[in-house]
Amino acid sequence: AYQRVTAGFQLTAASVRWFADRLFSRPADPSDADDPRASPLAWLRGQEEAGTAVAQPPAFVLALGLDPLGTEAVDYAAALTRCGTAVELHYLPHHAHGLVNAAGKVPTGEQVLGLTTAFITRTLDMPSGM
Repeated sequence: AYQRVTAGFQLTAASVRWFADRLFSRPADPSDADDPRASPLAWLRGQEEAGTAVAQPPAFVLALGLDPLGTEAVDYAAALTRCGTAVELHYLPHHAHGLVNAAGKVPTGEQVLGLTTAFITRTLDMPSGM
């Protein structure tokens, strides 16, 4: 699914392939998407196929529609949910990879940081304002 974001963004299909080439120390192959070293989703799918998937710690998942990894993030949230993990999924269809890094310039980035902080606070059961 990452192949649909090809140009004009910080992270594109080509840059994902570049990272994959370095991860595997060779040109990336489509089957690499199933390698647990490639992504948490691949690891979790392997656990599901082996019948050994168990609930993981609560997860905050941000999926961005203009991010080559956005579809994978949604799939990861679904896989976590299937194994009993509490998941807070936020899907923003009109934003790209790097949104949080742009928090000082993009209001939605600041909102996402607020959502993330609230999730961590709730998850760790911390008093608010700390």
